[in-house]
Amino acid sequence: MLPFNGSFGVLGRVFGMVAILAGVAGLFVSEPRRDSNRAARRPAESQLFQPCRDSADCAGDLLCRRGWCLSPDMKLGEAGDSCWSGLTDCRSGECEATVCRPTMAVPANNGYFCENASQCRSGVCGSEFFCKASMSFKGFAGAPCGNGSDCFSGTCRPSTRACDYGPGAMACAPLATPCESWEAFKCCSGICSYGVCAPRSDSRCSYQGACAQAVGKTCAGPGQSCQFDPQCCSLRCVRGQCLQNPNAVVQPCLQDNDCFSGRCSPKQRVCAPGY
Repeated sequence: MLPFNGSFGVLGRVFGMVAILAGVAGLFVSEPRRDSNRAARRPAESQLFQPCRDSADCAGDLLCRRGWCLSPDMKLGEAGDSCWSGLTDCRSGECEATVCRPTMAVPANNGYFCENASQCRSGVCGSEFFCKASMSFKGFAGAPCGNGSDCFSGTCRPSTRACDYGPGAMACAPLATPCESWEAFKCCSGICSYGVCAPRSDSRCSYQGACAQAVGKTCAGPGQSCQFDPQCCSLRCVRGQCLQNPNAVVQPCLQDNDCFSGRCSPKQRVCAPGY
């Protein structure tokens, strides 16, 4: 039988090992917390009938159509879409002069003809009978504006009376958009080179191709111009053009014909399995 002091020493070493193991286990337990913090920093997704630039901006299964997040089962045209019959072509049910008319149930975007405020998503029908921006709905680049408060970018070009590009996911300019060197902050990539917004590598594409909001905006998608591999979402630049990477598990895409399966997910911007 060990003396009391010896037993105490053995027990001390045992408790010390337990404490070390507990500390190591704590490191693994804390990992999901960092992941959850990272997820919380992602840009907020738009809900049903909220503004968007593409389907990657919309929550869940919603798709972006004419600047608004809509349910995939909404097949009929929005106000301003071309039509032959209101019954079959327009969600509003009204077709006039081959264009879907806005209604209170299906209002129009900024810049479209209106007869009263209820026909506008912004809730404002201007004196020229065109829907104008409001605090509830600002305009994307190119939308008509009276001042910067009408635009997502906060900038209205006086010469064209149209919203300009600016910083932020809802206002920045996609790749190949013309720019001046001092306007790099307006590019989604933050780079203006040789007069156009140029691509750069994006960390969102390094994790299983999960870069829906980066393809065509920050890093270049299939078929877009490049100089170096890191400029491509696929990390593969061949003869000045981004190509799919055959070694990658997930393939980023911009359109269906970018994929061997013939299906590009409009939400995830990655190739989906074929039917």
